[in-house]
Amino acid sequence: MSARDLGLPSTGGASPRQIQRLANQGLFAVPTGIQRLYEYGLYSLGRFAAGANMNGQATTRLFSYSQGQAFPGTAGPVASVSETNMQVGSIAPGNETYEVTAISFEIHGDANVAPLHLDVRAVMRLGVLFWEFGSTTVMAIAPVPMVGAGGGIFGATADTGTPTTFVNNGNGGLWMYQNVVVAIPATQSFALQCQWGTAGQAAAINLTNATQFRATLFNQARVAIPVA
Repeated sequence: MSARDLGLPSTGGASPRQIQRLANQGLFAVPTGIQRLYEYGLYSLGRFAAGANMNGQATTRLFSYSQGQAFPGTAGPVASVSETNMQVGSIAPGNETYEVTAISFEIHGDANVAPLHLDVRAVMRLGVLFWEFGSTTVMAIAPVPMVGAGGGIFGATADTGTPTTFVNNGNGGLWMYQNVVVAIPATQSFALQCQWGTAGQAAAINLTNATQFRATLFNQARVAIPVA
């Protein structure tokens, strides 16, 4: 490499070649504007106690709490890593933008207890999901049956005198954003609403066992890489 290649004066009499570079950028400056793109799920859980009447229940707001806080449906135990990975309730983590490409909605029982068939049916029949952005914007997503479980126990039966059935709401299917990706900017105020209907009746629709439900947002996160 010659002095001319570096844009320096030479003894050959030719004019030095100009190198286009950003202001205050030296010849060997570290490149800027680099982003890291990776995938992981952001998740949040809610719960209904045994015997709860699901008919017209108040809206459950998922992603509205962080680890160490009480989660919807309980005033006692606080959320651990199995309930949510939110750092701050209702606020998207800073310095990252989330591009949500799919949603899952698991239904399961307390601890390691399998959810009952009719309890799963009640959650699927009555639940509808909505995006909530800020304090004014609410956007419909889909009824719970249209949002797959994304894994877990699909279906099993056992005949030990009295037949029993263990099910959840999907065989690993995901409700996908096929054409439009929902982007959640850093520090955006958001939640996932679970609104509960009446199934067109006035009678109570009671759960037999305590039932939990956990939504996961599958996404690509973009993070600007700091350069010292």
